[in-house]
Amino acid sequence: MGLSIQIKGIEAASKRLQSVSTRGLRKIANGVNKAAAVVEAGAKRNCPVDTGYLRASIHTDPAKIEGQSVSATVGTSVEYAPYVEFGTGSRGSYPYETDIPLSYRKDWPGQAAQPFLGKSLNENKRLVKKIINESIKEAVSNV
Repeated sequence: MGLSIQIKGIEAASKRLQSVSTRGLRKIANGVNKAAAVVEAGAKRNCPVDTGYLRASIHTDPAKIEGQSVSATVGTSVEYAPYVEFGTGSRGSYPYETDIPLSYRKDWPGQAAQPFLGKSLNENKRLVKKIINESIKEAVSNV
């Protein structure tokens, strides 16, 4: 399970970004890694703890450069993570916007959502955008 963030408005700078060197893309990747580390730290802070296994499993896959695209993933492979994040049964709900189709059985009480990944991304959205924007400006300034 992982979450992603999309920064809109980059289209305006796309011509300059197309000419960003490999070195510039590495600068952007470093910024994306820093931003992902902020989200990871927040997710670990927000994660409910019983045994600590879920919290310990939260990790960042380092930024990947594919063409002119740079992305990193913060997530966990623990099978019950989505149930904690989104909740279950009639008490299941999710307070943040998601593209993940959620369905809740109303005939089962279940557990309330305890968002940790989405909450971290939401809490740190401004800082994440700032870090990534600064790395893009640094990469583009050398073009």
